[in-house]
Amino acid sequence: GSSGSSGDCYKNFVAKKCAGCKNPITGFGKGSSVVAYEGQSWHDYCFHCKKCSVNLANKRFVFHQEQVYCPDCAKKL
Repeated sequence: GSSGSSGDCYKNFVAKKCAGCKNPITGFGKGSSVVAYEGQSWHDYCFHCKKCSVNLANKRFVFHQEQVYCPDCAKKL
């Protein structure tokens, strides 16, 4: 199975989609830092608490019902 066209194939099929903004995570430029958890991936700047919006990249977080929360908000769920 060979096809003539290539180029956007990587972006469409290989790149993970950010669970936060739904855009592909290309690994280049601003979106090069990636948080991966439970089979999902986020740009580091999209990885923040669902309730208070504090950024949780490189910090502790709680994953609850496919959403990300900081430990403080997670206690109040």
